[in-house]
Amino acid sequence: APAIHQNSEYHSFIAALQQQKGRHAEAIRTYQQILNVDQKKGKWWLGLGISQMAGARYAEALTAFKMVLRDPTVSPALKQFAMERINDLKKRGS
Repeated sequence: APAIHQNSEYHSFIAALQQQKGRHAEAIRTYQQILNVDQKKGKWWLGLGISQMAGARYAEALTAFKMVLRDPTVSPALKQFAMERINDLKKRGS
């Protein structure tokens, strides 16, 4: 595999596959490594938040979903998804 700083898109694909397989702890680690290289991509924050939520790491997921909203390149549909997750987490008291 290429180094994360050389091809972060490749690693985000791996994280998405980990997520689909229910391997959320691995996906969290992969997304965190990617975000250490580039913290601006909202889609990576979204993936991180999804896996954190699946792992009952609600406070961290709330922060991740809020980061999605900061990226002007994220589609309105993904921003809406992030807002829905934020509202769900706020109802939980996270």
